Amino acid sequence: MQSGKKPGKSIIPLLLFLMASQGMMGGALVSPGLSVLAEAFQISESSIGIVLSLLTIAAAISLPLTGLLTDIMGRRIMGITYLTINGVFGTACAFAGSFGQLLFFRFMQGIGIAGLIPLAITIASDLYEGPRRVRMTGLISGVVSISQIIIPSLGGVLAYRNWRYPFLIFGVSLLTAVLFCIFVRETKEDCNEEGHKLKEIKEKLRNYPGIIRRIFTLKDLRTVLFHSLFLYYSLYALTAYIPLFVTLRLGLTTTEAGLALALHGLLAALCSYLSYYINKILNWRQQITIGFVLVVISMVLIPFLNSFAGVLISMLIYGIGLGIVQPTIFNRVTVEAPKDIKGLVLAFFNSMKYIGMTLAPVTLRFIYTIGSYKAVFVSAALLILLWIFVFSIRNTKAETAYVNDQEI
Repeated sequence: MQSGKKPGKSIIPLLLFLMASQGMMGGALVSPGLSVLAEAFQISESSIGIVLSLLTIAAAISLPLTGLLTDIMGRRIMGITYLTINGVFGTACAFAGSFGQLLFFRFMQGIGIAGLIPLAITIASDLYEGPRRVRMTGLISGVVSISQIIIPSLGGVLAYRNWRYPFLIFGVSLLTAVLFCIFVRETKEDCNEEGHKLKEIKEKLRNYPGIIRRIFTLKDLRTVLFHSLFLYYSLYALTAYIPLFVTLRLGLTTTEAGLALALHGLLAALCSYLSYYINKILNWRQQITIGFVLVVISMVLIPFLNSFAGVLISMLIYGIGLGIVQPTIFNRVTVEAPKDIKGLVLAFFNSMKYIGMTLAPVTLRFIYTIGSYKAVFVSAALLILLWIFVFSIRNTKAETAYVNDQEI
């Protein structure tokens, strides 16, 4: 997008940061108070994770369609829509009169909140290129990580007073929607006129299966999508079970649970801020391998250290791993995405993220029921380790093929 005003001098980067931070609120703001929420609605601790899962299920289902609309309708109108849906239904959760109502509002909220981070990255990739894009996506990742420091702590403190209070924070999304409407112009260069949009929607929906096949036949792009799934599987394994581990196993409060979840964001934010420099030392495959190895180490340590200090040490290690992988895949997906379907690719990227978030509490619930916290964290770590092994084999084959091509 070309304009007389440079993007870096405008309010747009600040709005992108604000949008990205709200994209992390869905689970991080609510999860520290899960035990309080379970008590308020008389739900078992093994079932309360559905409050997180239902939001992520809605996100995973809706993102492919909303991503397509982002490419057709434009970034601006969809940004306003996402923010409004998130603000209305997120706030409505505070006034739920039953657990069924709460779940309905969470499902609807998931449709809105899901699009916030991918849209922020999409707009950034529209506005910036090359090293500036790497820096900007790194900053967005850093903001997400900083949000993981502030939001869980805030959620824990608010939930300690009343389970309804954390949900009221989602009202900030409505204010952001107003600012977005005022200050953000359309960043998609070839956004169609209104009269042609309906025709393009029908055409792309008709060709939708072919577009999906196109996305998943691009090997490097497909790999990045699965990186998203496994990274956020690990994140929600911690998001769902660290609060329960800290409050029920260690006997501490939701405030300490929020602190434990927040701590990993400190290191993740630092590493994300330094991603521009890390990118000069390590290639993207090396960054991802090292980051995931640290994620595995952190998850294995939690139950064996079996103390709050041990949890904090594990969260610091996890934060470094997350801070290396997250900005790398944020930037890589924008590099690999075909320009004409960039919004849809970013939506699928986030959809894989939400599939991972959904699978974590659902699959680990059964392990928790028949096993223990140790089984939960070790099982999650083994799954991530398996993915690292698969990725490393593919990486080795890719490097070998490259060397052979060079020799020929």
